[in-house]
Amino acid sequence: MEEFHALISQVWLLWFVALFSGIGIWAYWPSRRRRLDECARIPLLDDADHPLPARRRSVPTMKG
Repeated sequence: MEEFHALISQVWLLWFVALFSGIGIWAYWPSRRRRLDECARIPLLDDADHPLPARRRSVPTMKG
């Protein structure tokens, strides 16, 4: 049972490192650079220049 626990611990660690690395590579892939740059500028945008879209009602109104 101790050998099984040691094996599972090692496999879990390798899986976690691979998952973390994969997410990092996916997020910073060169083709995503423009989108990341646009998202990085969001806090610096002036609200008057970029108004929020109008909200739609999620509940239908009753006509009658």
